[in-house]
Amino acid sequence: MPPLSAEITYVVSAKEKKHPGLYGPNGAYAQAYGLFIAAFAAGTLIGPLWAGYIRDSAGWSTMGWSLSILSFAAAVPCFIWTGGLITKKNAKTWEERRPDLEANPS
Repeated sequence: MPPLSAEITYVVSAKEKKHPGLYGPNGAYAQAYGLFIAAFAAGTLIGPLWAGYIRDSAGWSTMGWSLSILSFAAAVPCFIWTGGLITKKNAKTWEERRPDLEANPS
């Protein structure tokens, strides 16, 4: 969870740096974390419901492979877009990832 929280901060900071004032005077950190928590909660709700219904109707093995397909399908967007679109050159160093250090290097 900490890497995802850091990634949320980096994305909001980068967007705010690229388009100052885009999210208003207070930024969009609360909205970004709220969306993350809502998506996490939806996943923790859907997973057990999915598993229960599939296991009851089709059996344990079908539930296992259906959850593996669901997990793989969810991992693909994470792999592609975490850290930015994988096909674009992304900032890799700590200094490049922290836009606030450019204003105050010490």
